[in-house]
Amino acid sequence: MGKFLRPVGERGGRIVVSGIFGFPKQSPDTSATVKTSAHTGKEPFGTDPAATERAIAAVIFLGNPGPDYEYTRHNAGRLLAKSFPGDYRNKFKGLFASVPLTLNGDTKTPFFLIPETYMNRSGESASALLSFYKIPLARCLVVHDEIELPLGTAALKWSGGLGGHNGLRSLKTCLGTADFWRLRIGVGRPPHDNIADWVLSPFSLGEQAVLQDTLAVCKDILIKAVFGQAQEGKFASCSIP
Repeated sequence: MGKFLRPVGERGGRIVVSGIFGFPKQSPDTSATVKTSAHTGKEPFGTDPAATERAIAAVIFLGNPGPDYEYTRHNAGRLLAKSFPGDYRNKFKGLFASVPLTLNGDTKTPFFLIPETYMNRSGESASALLSFYKIPLARCLVVHDEIELPLGTAALKWSGGLGGHNGLRSLKTCLGTADFWRLRIGVGRPPHDNIADWVLSPFSLGEQAVLQDTLAVCKDILIKAVFGQAQEGKFASCSIP
């Protein structure tokens, strides 16, 4: 059974995330213009001196708040956030924290944001953070579920279309562009035509184990991206069914 970090309480207006648990059985002015980057997306992380300027400084984890949505496919991004313990507080219309990450003895502290606006208004939360800290979009990573990738796979990608994803659509509306990094977590296409019901449905018991392995891969990708060492491309976990 997949296990994830759980919130254990509040401290001075902050939500402290710690420990693990299993799946259940079955703000600033958001109207400010966000500065974009001239990055074309064709250069992978870590291949030239400018890579430091592309190292991820802010990570946005998309999903819906509340227990009814917590373990649904649409919340794959939020589930990855639970892999990173942090002292989160309510800010920028979401849960916000500076989370120290370590790689090869070096430490960086990116901003993590989990919007609490519901998926179709995620851009309001993200734009508030990026505007306040003046973070260029070339240094922003958006983590989200992706029906065009099978369960057990993930992909790191610069820019692209919206694919009918309401969270990405909201980001493009609020940021004025879809040019930002995406960490896409595969949840697969439904066996029927109702995509809305599919992404709002929970993972089955068998899928949970696959997702847990995939999130471990995504955690590694995210950390490398923060240090400017990730590569664009598709990735697979070892437990693809």
